[in-house]
Amino acid sequence: MKTLQDLFLQNGKSFENRKALQIFRDGAYQSYTYGQYLDYALKLGFFLRGLGYEKGEKVGILGNNTPEWAIVYAACMLQGFIAVPIDRLLGIREIVHIINDSDMRGIFAEGKFYEDVAGAKKEMPALKDLYELNPMGEAGFYSLFEKTREIPPLPDIDPEDPAVFLYTSGTTGKTKGVILTHKNLVSNLLAIRERLQIQPEDNLLSILPLHHAYEGTAGFLTPIFSGSLITFSPSLANRDIVKAMAETRVTKMVGVPLVFEKMYNSIQSNISKLPPVRKALVKTLFLTARLRRLFDKSLNGTKGIFKPLLEKAGFQNIDFFVAGGAALPPYINKFFFLLGIPIIQGYGLTETSPVLSAVDFRDIDFYSVGRPLEGVKVRIYNPDETGVGEIVVRGDNIMKGYYKEPGKTAEVLKQGWFYTGDYGFIDKKGRINIKGRLKNVIVSSGGKNIYPEEIEEILVQCPYIEEVLVVGQDYPEAIIFPNYEKMEEWAGEHNIKELDDEKMKELLKHEIEKLNNHLAQYKRVRKITLRHEEFPKTSTRKIKRYLFMGDSAGSEE
Repeated sequence: MKTLQDLFLQNGKSFENRKALQIFRDGAYQSYTYGQYLDYALKLGFFLRGLGYEKGEKVGILGNNTPEWAIVYAACMLQGFIAVPIDRLLGIREIVHIINDSDMRGIFAEGKFYEDVAGAKKEMPALKDLYELNPMGEAGFYSLFEKTREIPPLPDIDPEDPAVFLYTSGTTGKTKGVILTHKNLVSNLLAIRERLQIQPEDNLLSILPLHHAYEGTAGFLTPIFSGSLITFSPSLANRDIVKAMAETRVTKMVGVPLVFEKMYNSIQSNISKLPPVRKALVKTLFLTARLRRLFDKSLNGTKGIFKPLLEKAGFQNIDFFVAGGAALPPYINKFFFLLGIPIIQGYGLTETSPVLSAVDFRDIDFYSVGRPLEGVKVRIYNPDETGVGEIVVRGDNIMKGYYKEPGKTAEVLKQGWFYTGDYGFIDKKGRINIKGRLKNVIVSSGGKNIYPEEIEEILVQCPYIEEVLVVGQDYPEAIIFPNYEKMEEWAGEHNIKELDDEKMKELLKHEIEKLNNHLAQYKRVRKITLRHEEFPKTSTRKIKRYLFMGDSAGSEE
């Protein structure tokens, strides 16, 4: 089994002159070849070793997705340091906790984050070094190692050595340091590369935060070790994503459902504003695409039908998107499949490096999260009469454990199997189907299990719902952040002068009653709550569900 050190060295030489990283700065795209990337990482590692850093030292990385972030990470992998990427959306109290808990010696922090850490330095007695992750100026990042010429021999690294500590922000509110080894990450990235067929010619747009396991492995390490190009998007804003896609000929992108929902809503909004004749033309195109898909199941079989639309959206070079982090509503996937750009849905957890399964793009499926990756074994623990139970897994990608938490490690790692806390089943084709998180399950008065995520997938199809969270004890309650633009359009069509909460709830009740028909009686929403602002989310755009468990926010019915 190779290590990340082996792979960084190998690809830095094999793809020396090929572009590895690029970012838009000062009005132009700035790029780094694989040779430059390796050279910078080696020099930075030597700089730290000159300060006395040894194998096993913890080094923090706190900032936006940039080449500099990637250089620090590679330097750690080459020297056997343990990288501790930190969520840039955390407050300073949480950042201080991670720095202290991980026994971090040094940290590279960007801009505002540098100032925040510097201001709290007294609370972190073990932290010796703080460096600004800023490429500009005399005291910038590159000045640290620009005079380095000779690179000493690298330390020996064992595949079982820890590579990163990833602190889960998640939706539960509890932070734990997940220990992932070189073996964990290498086995996972190689399996992902095989399933998704990532090629050197690919250009992957990086939009999700690099500190997260999903982007870190699937969106960063996998393309790097495929010899591909990574383009860093300035933000998650739809306009920035579209701009980068159009300008750099992006071929693939890893995202979360909310990103694709925003894209879907943007396209639908643009279509709704077209003149009647052009709107009718678009309708005809979709009808043509549906007819073709009856016979053509190929990856991009209908892409040519929508060429002008795809060019306007910046999607003309996209082969497929990859979705993870949460359940993707099937109607979103079906829509993009009609456009000729399938969304490949995957499943995993930070503790599994993270990907456990993914749909094969050669066998598109809208409802499952695909078959397990190569080397991953999956079984269902304690299934009910329908075959639904807890998903448990094993393989080389399973974490070493939680840092300083042997008790919590023992709760989820049993005889080599990792207990995910997710409920689901395996269908006749060997595909994993997710029902929801064990902790989120609502038990009805009749003893039936109700999975909130399943209901949310249906409710979000309502055009008047922007975001929804289903909670409850005996029955489902929907907490809704409305789509105010659609609400106002409806009010105008019905000559409603004042759109207040009562009128919005009346409309939502009517729409939800129709959607309830798609659900079993005990799963039907019986109560709604309005929110007047978006739900608080993690850095990967998942709603912080724990903030609403057992509690409602907004105006109740």
